[in-house]
Amino acid sequence: MAASTSQATADTHDAVRKEIGRDRSSDPVFDTPKRILVACHDIILSGGLLQFDRVAAVLRGWGHDLSFVTLADTPRFHRPTDVPVLSFEEASQIPWDAVMVPGAGFPEETIARFSTFRHERFGVRVQHILNDQQKRALFKAVNESFAPQIVIFNNDHWPAGSFTEFSADRFHVLVGAVDIAQFRPKPRRARSAHRWIVGGLANKNPGPLIEALNHLGPEVSIRLYGIGEMGLAERHTDLVESGRLQLMGPLFGEENLARFYHGVDCVVATEIMAGWVNLAAEAMASGVPVICTRIGTIAFAHHEKTALLVDCPSPVNLAAGIRRLQADPVLCANLCGRGREVIECYSWDAYTKCLLSIIHRDGRSHNSCAPDLGLFRKWPVDQRVHGLELLLAHAKGASVIEFGAAEGAISRKFLEYGASLLHGFELDADRGAAAKALCAAWSQHDFRQADLSDWHQFRSDQAGLLQESYDIVLYLGLQHHLPTPQRLTTLKGAIRLAKTFFAFRAPAVVYESDDVEELLHDDGFIRVSQDSPADRTEHPGICSIYERVSPPYHGAS
Repeated sequence: MAASTSQATADTHDAVRKEIGRDRSSDPVFDTPKRILVACHDIILSGGLLQFDRVAAVLRGWGHDLSFVTLADTPRFHRPTDVPVLSFEEASQIPWDAVMVPGAGFPEETIARFSTFRHERFGVRVQHILNDQQKRALFKAVNESFAPQIVIFNNDHWPAGSFTEFSADRFHVLVGAVDIAQFRPKPRRARSAHRWIVGGLANKNPGPLIEALNHLGPEVSIRLYGIGEMGLAERHTDLVESGRLQLMGPLFGEENLARFYHGVDCVVATEIMAGWVNLAAEAMASGVPVICTRIGTIAFAHHEKTALLVDCPSPVNLAAGIRRLQADPVLCANLCGRGREVIECYSWDAYTKCLLSIIHRDGRSHNSCAPDLGLFRKWPVDQRVHGLELLLAHAKGASVIEFGAAEGAISRKFLEYGASLLHGFELDADRGAAAKALCAAWSQHDFRQADLSDWHQFRSDQAGLLQESYDIVLYLGLQHHLPTPQRLTTLKGAIRLAKTFFAFRAPAVVYESDDVEELLHDDGFIRVSQDSPADRTEHPGICSIYERVSPPYHGAS
């Protein structure tokens, strides 16, 4: 069973729900026709690619265009599609607003070819990362070749801070969707304990569900659709011949799928690796009670409210859930009613609107991850604050200056803890504006754009604002971004502004190359704390806190 989602993940999901529900009827982002390209190897039957058939249909209705580009030498079509399919040569002749790569199940040569989409004619590059963490190395390979500006996770199983090896300007979570018009409850035959049909997928871990028949009475049969690539008919000849195992084969088109759902009494989703379980979502939209795990259903499956959740999809657990539904028609009715209410939030219209909003690149590169605050980078705010606890304890009434303030997430923490004055400096003007907005609830701050690579020019330009000294100086993740040897001058100048505490964060190699410990010791500081990044596989650098002990401070020079 997957562990419960972290607070960062919950915040991300809440932000996504708000984003989906936002009215964009007057948003200019959606008034301009867009051309979107989705790159793949072949046209395959998989959720990661199939979802773009649905997105394309919505976009066409809004005046946008979506096309596939296949990179295989001789592309194969494993399913029909209404989406235009282009060769790379054809796609190269057209200007695009965005190009997307869904998933990572591609041959190495295709992954290598994703680098060709870096040309500006293809627009903003968007990588979609799916749930399968076993493909993490492949997702990373796509990330390195494709160099996306935006990464979109299709599930809540990648909490903020768990994907710091990936590169992008922004990271978002956008879960799946369902056709709530096509999949909807309809009058159906009355459920009867004397004949119970269980629906499922033939190609998504069907073994436990089929084995569950050993724990159920003869009145229960299983009806599976999908490619029977696991040799189910050959392995279960007796069940097929008795009618207890019915294999429907692939079902294309929502109408055929809708008929499938209306012909079963419940649906059991046994996937153990999924970002969004279409089977469960479509069944729920169709008014069919669902049994599932939390994998790929976090967004809409709530135990005994919208579905029956099992920790492990074992034959015994699945059989117990089926028997419970057989014996309790009131529970079935409640699950169906509440399930439909919840799943209605996840329409393809809502999904596509949110996708368009995400890929509208405003040029901002985020540094922190706090979706509830409008920040979509890979470092959770709590992780960026990690190591600064000592300073937060001394923040009340203190004057603070932050060099490299980014969008102001750390500065905001110090204001929350009672800092009496906060000055922040950031090279990126958009980040500086974001910092002002993020800290707007406090009046005792001033954020300004500044180039810290020339310390003397900085001092001259900011002379009207800078104080002689600050109780706390924050110099976090900045040093290795400044040019050498000028950065030593900047570091020394920042150190001299520190009246009591100086915080420094950088990779270990910077501590060594710039003799950071010696510089601070020579200026009268001792190190009083240091975080332990070795305890975390990914971290934004070693964070050390230094306290001035001698000589007595006489002001900045």
